[in-house]
Amino acid sequence: MIVAGMEEILKHTATLPTSTPTVGPIPTVIPGDWPIVLQIHGTGKRTLWVVVALMAISSIAFYSLAARVRV
Repeated sequence: MIVAGMEEILKHTATLPTSTPTVGPIPTVIPGDWPIVLQIHGTGKRTLWVVVALMAISSIAFYSLAARVRV
């Protein structure tokens, strides 16, 4: 059931917003003379291995819980 006033609203198509470019072409990034070198320190290495260990433990826990589910 359509309300009397709604039928007229549905007949008209609403104007949808179109996308417009917000910026011009982005220039190519030219690196400077010095290369950017990233170094990892002891804390970063330790954190990485802690995350690896936690992911391994959680993967084993997930596997053990999933293996118990009957299909």
